[in-house]
Amino acid sequence: VVAIGNALNLGGRPTVTTGILSAKDRTIQAPNLTLRNLLQTDAAINPGNSGGPLLNAAGEVVGINTAIISDAQNIGFAIPIDKIRPLIDDIRDGKATITLDTAFLGVSSTSVADTSGATLEEYSVDATTGAFVQEVQDGSPAEAADLRVGDVIVAVDDESTATSSDVVAAIREHQPGDTITITVERRGERLDLEATVGSRRDLQSSTSTTEPGG
Repeated sequence: VVAIGNALNLGGRPTVTTGILSAKDRTIQAPNLTLRNLLQTDAAINPGNSGGPLLNAAGEVVGINTAIISDAQNIGFAIPIDKIRPLIDDIRDGKATITLDTAFLGVSSTSVADTSGATLEEYSVDATTGAFVQEVQDGSPAEAADLRVGDVIVAVDDESTATSSDVVAAIREHQPGDTITITVERRGERLDLEATVGSRRDLQSSTSTTEPGG
């Protein structure tokens, strides 16, 4: 694959780097945001490459360069073009605009199936599916709703959530300000918690070791 971008804002012509497609369907944790279904590549992606294309050997765009792992070498990520194409078409046709004002809950979670047995035992988790809450952000809608580390989210608005990806998808169906019901299992007890979905716009200045490429 070939990654193109304005690496490090060096000026002049765009920078071109090459590599291989290392993996598909990668999930990474960015500042208060989980990025899913990403392409992983070892083609060098540096600050300034974000938004640039990732091409295959035929010159076809297969992804949009998005993020790097800052403390590792040659681990970059791109959003698959199939995920981007509908948005591109809508913007070109005047049907949509890009906005950062998307729904935000404020939890980091992992699927119960991917959580260690020791951790599940520590929090007395009996559920075999769902999203295990690993972190609740201070001041977030999740904290206001009394979500806690160790809770297992098993449904959002009565729709079952078998994995952490299901929770992310359910939250993205809502707009900031919407009220949702989150069903959790907490040490053998099932609880319904009401949360008011927040706005991601307030998170634009956040930083993390998982960095956007630009």
